[in-house]
Amino acid sequence: MSPTVSLIFAAVVDKCCFWCYSVNL
Repeated sequence: MSPTVSLIFAAVVDKCCFWCYSVNL
């Protein structure tokens, strides 16, 4: 993957994980 795609993917995963973590609390 290109660096840009990796950064976008990491940002999306980070937002999803943060959202799931917040809901689980």
